[in-house]
Amino acid sequence: MNKMKKTKIQLLMKIIALTIVCVMISQLFPSIVFGIQQSNELQEENIITEEKVEEETKNELQEEIEQEETKEEVETTQEETKQGETEEKTEQIEIEQEVNNRTGLQVQDTKELVEKRKLNEKHFLQKDGSIVASVYPMNVHYELNGKLEDINNSLEENWRRT
Repeated sequence: MNKMKKTKIQLLMKIIALTIVCVMISQLFPSIVFGIQQSNELQEENIITEEKVEEETKNELQEEIEQEETKEEVETTQEETKQGETEEKTEQIEIEQEVNNRTGLQVQDTKELVEKRKLNEKHFLQKDGSIVASVYPMNVHYELNGKLEDINNSLEENWRRT
């Protein structure tokens, strides 16, 4: 009789433990799934943001090209027209190279705009006045005293021999 009680108690304890494990899994599983979905959504947003930046840059460059062409047409005389065409072709090649550089989102000679920071974004002011945004799939800043600071992910050796 005593063995039967022990067996029933052990069985009851196993059922309780299994129930607890099931409850824990049911609580953790949605957060894991939603975390994966949020990561995928962030990656999609990053792609869209990069495409927008690329398109805005192309539009700005096209406007600059149109403004320069208009100025040159007004100021040039018939003799300068021949020279202007040669210069214009050279400028267009340089602008095309610049467009190619920008579509590759190569950030050079820039200054970060700290006031535009977000947890996973940095914004850079280019020499020509345009702004390039870099969007990351994870946080690169943390909030400290109301300001967003860079996350220091460098590794430092900090140990003692005993």
